[in-house]
Amino acid sequence: MRLFIDGKEYPVDCNAGFSLNYDDTLTHDIDAMRSGAKVEITIPATTETDILFADAVQPLAAERFASAIHYAVITVEGMEMVSGVIRLKQAVGRGGAATHYRAEILTGAPQWVKNAAQTMLHDTPVKYECILSPAEMCRTWTDDSPVKFFPVHHDSYRRHHSSVSIMPPEKIMMTDDYHPFISVEAVVRAVFESAGYSISSRFIESDLFRSLYMSGAFAHTDTSAHRRNMDFVAGRTEDVSAVANDSGRVYASAVVAKHSLGNLVDTAASEIQDGDASQPTGFFSNNGCFSLVKGVAAFTPLTAVNVGFEYNIAYVTDYVIESRSRLRGFNTIYLENGVHVPFTLANRFKDYRNEAKSAYEYKLMIFDSMPEGTKYRLDALIDGKGVVLAETSERMCKVVTPPGSAPQDIVLMYYSSTFGKYRRATNDWALYAAHIEYRGRTEVEITLQTPTEELNAMTPRRFEGIYFEGADPGMTLTLLKRTTMRPIFSSRPGYGSRLSFADMMRYGVRQTALLQALQQMFNLRFMTNENTRTVFIEPYDDFYGDTVAEWSDKIDFDADIVFEDPSLKVHQRRSLAYRDGEGAVMRFEKEHNTSFADWCHTAASTATLEGEQASINPLFAPTLNGKGHFYNAEDASIIEVSDSDDADDDTFITPRIVRFAGIQPLPDGQRWGYPYSKAAYPLAAFHLAEECGTARPFTLCFCDRDGLTGLNRYYTHQLACEERGLRITLRMHLTPADAAALFDGSVEGPSVRSLFRLRTGGQSALYTLEAVDNYNPATGYARCTFLKTYNDNQTLA
Repeated sequence: MRLFIDGKEYPVDCNAGFSLNYDDTLTHDIDAMRSGAKVEITIPATTETDILFADAVQPLAAERFASAIHYAVITVEGMEMVSGVIRLKQAVGRGGAATHYRAEILTGAPQWVKNAAQTMLHDTPVKYECILSPAEMCRTWTDDSPVKFFPVHHDSYRRHHSSVSIMPPEKIMMTDDYHPFISVEAVVRAVFESAGYSISSRFIESDLFRSLYMSGAFAHTDTSAHRRNMDFVAGRTEDVSAVANDSGRVYASAVVAKHSLGNLVDTAASEIQDGDASQPTGFFSNNGCFSLVKGVAAFTPLTAVNVGFEYNIAYVTDYVIESRSRLRGFNTIYLENGVHVPFTLANRFKDYRNEAKSAYEYKLMIFDSMPEGTKYRLDALIDGKGVVLAETSERMCKVVTPPGSAPQDIVLMYYSSTFGKYRRATNDWALYAAHIEYRGRTEVEITLQTPTEELNAMTPRRFEGIYFEGADPGMTLTLLKRTTMRPIFSSRPGYGSRLSFADMMRYGVRQTALLQALQQMFNLRFMTNENTRTVFIEPYDDFYGDTVAEWSDKIDFDADIVFEDPSLKVHQRRSLAYRDGEGAVMRFEKEHNTSFADWCHTAASTATLEGEQASINPLFAPTLNGKGHFYNAEDASIIEVSDSDDADDDTFITPRIVRFAGIQPLPDGQRWGYPYSKAAYPLAAFHLAEECGTARPFTLCFCDRDGLTGLNRYYTHQLACEERGLRITLRMHLTPADAAALFDGSVEGPSVRSLFRLRTGGQSALYTLEAVDNYNPATGYARCTFLKTYNDNQTLA
């Protein structure tokens, strides 16, 4: 064994050896990894070492060894065994002179651990940038973007009954109805790649891990002072109507005289007079910051402030059925400052072409271009025979199906003068219930926020340029009195805001928080090969067993072999839990008097420590999904988010982790709506109890639920080993190559990831390595502790 300090060789006490102080916490405890392994050595006192350690036994010495950083390397048989920063622990002397020194070499944590402990999660170099819009959000569902915007349902959203139809109002999905979720795989890979490492992991490559997405968060700001001084909720005192001008436009402005609704909102009074009684409104205006200035709605802040505005708009529009999927009516809103919001009005009427009944009256509607005089015919099969259900040259006609069997294979035909016979029409068409008319009225709801703008007392915000458009001239729009507006003082992005990955990951935690959260969920183990800059990551069961080494011949049977019950060092009860849930999860737990996602294990052994050891995820909380939240897609399973998430500053959502199950089909007659007007939607969930489309049930709960095995499965074997297994400590002879391969995998041979077959007392079993201590390269001996694997009970005679 040779010792080099700052490139110069010094004597070392080979008989004392050195202790590598390795234990398996260095594979799963990221905090322990940060300090790395410590190697203690004894250095004899010589003239050179006295100078090196600056006469450390002299109380009045002018210098100290620790005044500068020093580096040490230990080689054995020419092989580098240990390297790192060296520090002096003790100087031992007698008669005023040093006899020897005890020093410690800090082998150091891998650089990725250091980086992760120092780097904020939002500084992880994940490439993503977008301008916030519903179209951009929907695009992320099917591309390879590391960010996907999933629909979320907030408790604050309440369903309303339509004033003009038996169908509920159409909820137009806008940017506030989605939330960014970031690919966990993309973030984890960026954490290691930015530190100069690659990942080797079957688990990271698995479909399970690749489907994991964590919720984003926007920058936290304290908005309490602004809310206290300048907050308001403004609304309307009554419904108001206006007719579209020649451009199909209606204004929501007090400065426009014709085709105008007046102010979009016209009061912030907490009560309004309704007949002889005063009715509470829920409106308010702190310090009168919202008011009508010369009849125009305006926000006048007390101080300079960055603010956006949230609009909750409800209106009724005339419409014309434009196609089987769309209505034509007021389908665009302009909210000033360049916030131009187009959308589509869904045609929610059921098309009965595939479900027509016998002896029933329907209405045929033909869309697209219809050259004047074109003859159309509606054909069908009844009991295998072709029948004509209707003939028309009009866009709309009555259809009565004959009694008997229901018609099948209904198709629209047109007469071709070129061919002199009827041919299949290419028009878009539908078969509706008889009461459906080509024109009508429908109710619409939309919630959206504008990007922040800088305002002050001298530049109030006047709401005078708002308008609705997209309708035909003469169509009527009725603005409903449940329309409201309020300021958003936080940094929450609005429609049209430019966002990057960093903007969406403002949890204020470091990269280690994510790694620790994933480690706890999946019982991960890490091993770093510094030579190849590769990090091996697998769950406990898959981490061990890359090789099986027969090490029985390395055992020193002349030394004591200690057999120990592993359960002596574990607690009677051990639990796995997420952060406290809220909203839907809290309601579920209260209703069922149980924990939704947590798992608790009681040891079978009676030799355990008393009490419970709880492992709580440092980052994530559980989430429930629900159905029936969106009118066009009642069967869509949507992530549910509590109002309490947004109680502070409208930006923060408790960190969550879900699985993305891809785009899933909706039942016939359901569509997602603007801008993804398909019979499908993105399914993301923490726990999926039943099949949804092509998605099979899954869970991220620690506990078993709804017939699904929870994440406790990643701990089952380890717990069995610790409770019903065997821990064995013995002295073994290790060559320098053996030791080097064990500790960092840089030398070919068994490593801490290996299984070791040991034979004691005529019996052979497989073990994992838990610790190595007191390795003496002079003798080649070390004290090693192994844990027997629970699934191996092979016995040799």
